[in-house]
Amino acid sequence: MQPVTIAFNTANLVAHFSNYKFELKNWGQQHKLTSDSIDGPSFSEICRKIRAAGYDQIELWVALVEKCDAEPARAAEFSRIMFEHRLTPVMLGATLNDMTARLCK
Repeated sequence: MQPVTIAFNTANLVAHFSNYKFELKNWGQQHKLTSDSIDGPSFSEICRKIRAAGYDQIELWVALVEKCDAEPARAAEFSRIMFEHRLTPVMLGATLNDMTARLCK
C-alpha cells in the first residue's frame, strides 16, 4: 500500500495579504489583492511556513501564480522557491481556461 500524503491547500491564503481579515463575500477583492501583492519574498515565506508545518506537497490557488503566465521570470522564480523548500506542486485550484492550462505545464 502506498503511503498517504496530504498537500497543503493555499486557497485560504487569499486572506494572507489582508492579515486574515475579510468577509467571504469579498473573495474577489481578496483574490485581486493576493494576485497584486504576491512576490518572490512573500511566496518564499509562505512556502517556508508550509514546509515547516510538515507538508511536502502544495495545492496552488491561482491568485498566487496567475501573473506567472505573463511573466516567465516569475514562474521560474516561484518554481525555484518551491524546489528550495522541497515542496511539490500537485494541483492548481482554478477555473480551467487557456491561462491556467499554460500554468500547469
